Amino acid sequence: MIEIKAALHQWIETCFEGFHHTSPVWIFLSDKVFDSQEETEIMTRFSKFFAGWNAHGHPLQAKVGIWQGRVLMIAADEEENRASGCSIDKLIHQIQDLEASYNCRLLDRTLIGLAVDNELTVWSQTDLKEKIIAGEIGPDAQILLINAATIAAARQKVMSKISHSFLSQYLPERV
Repeated sequence: MIEIKAALHQWIETCFEGFHHTSPVWIFLSDKVFDSQEETEIMTRFSKFFAGWNAHGHPLQAKVGIWQGRVLMIAADEEENRASGCSIDKLIHQIQDLEASYNCRLLDRTLIGLAVDNELTVWSQTDLKEKIIAGEIGPDAQILLINAATIAAARQKVMSKISHSFLSQYLPERV
């Protein structure tokens, strides 16, 4: 069985093949699992959106992928044109539309993805913090970090041990 971290890295490589490693990425974690029909609909919506996505009249090349039905990752290939503030705002509006259409949370940065038995589960930061303090989740547990700014950063550090994350402060002290 392939480890979840390796599987995610492999998915990023495949999904964004041909894009420069410095291409910006936006990573969104969903509180619900999208089924295959919803994934298809979302991919179609983004294909249509990307067909007209531009920065100050200059077309942007972009790709979207959905991993394990929960992680939505978008990358823009900026080799020819860079995304602008206005184009990023339009992207965020698309995400807001998805939230409304699918009754999910994608912009909630208090959601945390935790790898459990090679599956990604989603927790509120408060609930996860309580489990860590109680010792029910240990320092080696893997969490999804959604703050990567580029494809290269996503490849390198999109999954991290709790002991190497901001959640390490809640780990019980070792004697």
